[in-house]
Amino acid sequence: MAEATELSPIEDSASSGAALEISRELEVSRELEISRELEISREPEIAQEIESERERERDRERDLARELELSRELERAREREKALEQQIAQERERARALEISRDQEIAQERETARKLETSRESEKPREPVRLRKAERPKEPAETPQAATKRGQPVLTPQEEAANLLLETIWGAVDLPLNEKALAGDTLLLLLPHLRDKQLATLAERVSGMAQPPALLVSRLLQDARPEIAGVILERCPNLRDDDMIAATSLAGPEWLILLARRRGVSSAVSDHLVASAELLTLIALLRNNEAQISFDAFRRLATLAVHHTSLQPPLATRADLPLAVGLDLFWCLPPELRRVILTRSMSDSSSLNRILTIATSATVGANPAPEAEDSMPSTEEIDEALDPLFKGRLDLAAPALARLAGISESTVRRILADEEGEAIVALFKALGLSRRRFESVLDMVRASTGLVNPTRAGSELKAVFDALSYNKARVLLIYWNWSTRKEGPYAPPA
Repeated sequence: MAEATELSPIEDSASSGAALEISRELEVSRELEISRELEISREPEIAQEIESERERERDRERDLARELELSRELERAREREKALEQQIAQERERARALEISRDQEIAQERETARKLETSRESEKPREPVRLRKAERPKEPAETPQAATKRGQPVLTPQEEAANLLLETIWGAVDLPLNEKALAGDTLLLLLPHLRDKQLATLAERVSGMAQPPALLVSRLLQDARPEIAGVILERCPNLRDDDMIAATSLAGPEWLILLARRRGVSSAVSDHLVASAELLTLIALLRNNEAQISFDAFRRLATLAVHHTSLQPPLATRADLPLAVGLDLFWCLPPELRRVILTRSMSDSSSLNRILTIATSATVGANPAPEAEDSMPSTEEIDEALDPLFKGRLDLAAPALARLAGISESTVRRILADEEGEAIVALFKALGLSRRRFESVLDMVRASTGLVNPTRAGSELKAVFDALSYNKARVLLIYWNWSTRKEGPYAPPA
């Protein structure tokens, strides 16, 4: 029986091969099972990686869309800026034309006065032609009363002498200085003997001279009558600043107005006029495009314009208005003048971003502001800051918006307190909101907070948003922040 149960070598090898095959299959199945378990365990991680990659792709698409929207907005803003610059240039051209016409009228008036004076002198009785003694008619001499009845002016010897001296000074181009001084001093001797009408004529003639006698001008300037000293004050060239200031220090407002209309008013005279705080004088000064106005005088005018609205149009439209004064004046202006200030604030350039970065970092204690458009706050950060604003929680929204915009909390509160809405539009622009996002945010602000005047049209504020570039909005925030903190150009003198 033992021999019957023994396996042949061939059968033994076949059975061992089958066992090996089975063991290999078991190992392969075990490895497959382990790989399946590993894949199952890694499925959440893989899904998370896929979702993260998709989110990054969506972020890139949003960034690209935002960059495209910003480039389009910048292009539209540049086109609007060019159109507004053309309008401002046209307004300046019209102002120059009006000034030229005014100068022509003044010149025409002077020429008419000269012709009238010449005609009066030509109508004076002349000595008749000498005839032979037998043929000379015997006519009675004309009395002053007869001449007055005929409408002819009867001049005194002193007035005739003054006219002759004026003709000598006026007609001689190369008259030596000593002779001109002698003629002027002689006119000083005759001044007390001239009547009002002759003095007014004298003042007109002297004011038209390129280099009138200085002492004569000073004496006429001291006259208390506007038709004499006022003509000298308004039209006579080469007057010294201290003489003009002294002549108007104790005078009435009509004298100050004449001084404000002078061509080429210096900054010292402008300071004197601004210190008077006479409303009509200040308006005349601001309308004088050739007047030089200092920075301190501009700041004083801006302070007065808060309470005197008639000063606002000529001040806001002056070509030499400093940027710091204009942006501080912005808060008291109506919407139409605010647009003038915003369009003139600053143009975009390659160096503007670097200047803005330095200006922001130089502000002591300020929040770090974004240095470029690619480092603007994220959508989540902006939504987190705007959420308390929509709920009326300014105590929470103000510090959050200040941190994102890189300005002080008091500046943000001043912006939110502006009912006209341009300031909050500039804030949203500086935060990097897209046009579509800005429309929804503006609608929610108008509907839920009451911060914007309900009578203000939303289309006007959207037009302001389109006209502002990102860098221009940053310029506005920097100056407003300086103004609130009394720094930079707004710092009090040491």
